Amino acid sequence: MIKIQNVSYQYDGCGIEALNDISLDINAEEYVALIGPNGCGKTTLIRQLNALCRPDRGIVTVDGLDTAVAANHKEIRRAVGMLFQNPDNSIVGMTVEEDIAFGPGNLNQPPSEIRRQVSEILQSLGLQSLAGRAPHTLSGGEKRLVSLAGVLIMNPRYIAFDEPTAYLDPTGRRRVLETMGQLHRSGIGIIHITHDVNDMAKADRLLVMDKGEIIRDGNPRDVLCKMAEDQNCCMSVPPVMELIHHLNRRGWPLAPDILSVDDAVREIDRLLIGATHKEQS
Repeated sequence: MIKIQNVSYQYDGCGIEALNDISLDINAEEYVALIGPNGCGKTTLIRQLNALCRPDRGIVTVDGLDTAVAANHKEIRRAVGMLFQNPDNSIVGMTVEEDIAFGPGNLNQPPSEIRRQVSEILQSLGLQSLAGRAPHTLSGGEKRLVSLAGVLIMNPRYIAFDEPTAYLDPTGRRRVLETMGQLHRSGIGIIHITHDVNDMAKADRLLVMDKGEIIRDGNPRDVLCKMAEDQNCCMSVPPVMELIHHLNRRGWPLAPDILSVDDAVREIDRLLIGATHKEQS
């Protein structure tokens, strides 16, 4: 479990709390989506999880290891992998193979063992054909998968994703999301910063941040429904939910937790067909 207890954090010279007295538990194997307006502290929060930032006040522990203790950082950073919004920030090798091998190489593992691990990771992500490619020649989606491979080779128990599908074409986006789903099913805990409602719907839990605080926490559909009803919400809800709530106010008995256009179409179609049959009878 990752435990965040009364954590506050302020960047040097900023004068504003990026995180303000946050308390939160994230269970192993849990899929947590994290949303909020730009500048609300989402990235700062996930950087606390693997000691890239340490609290000014409060405590963060990862499976019992305190991030404030420097001697714990090696194990914490193996336990909590991090995928940054820009994959170029985490790619360091001249080839894909070299980049993926960077982590175990720094741990002085035998070259034969590193080659075996790299080969397995490439195969598991379907990246064998990219092994000898230079990272700068890859597409955005391929770069993100290569960055993920560099994290997976360290056998993390949790992975934090900072908007991993931003600026990707539909094919790259689908590959990244499918891979994240497979990782979750394999038992890895996922923390996913996103702005996409379809991503939120896949999560076990949705956290909403605003001004450095967690303002909502719960089942994604329940949280989004409450946001749709809140006139003072810090961010807009998906347009399809706004439509459903508008129709509900006009007397349409639609389920308020509809998240996708396809579900909305099916629900409206069901009501229209039901109304037609009622008139005919």
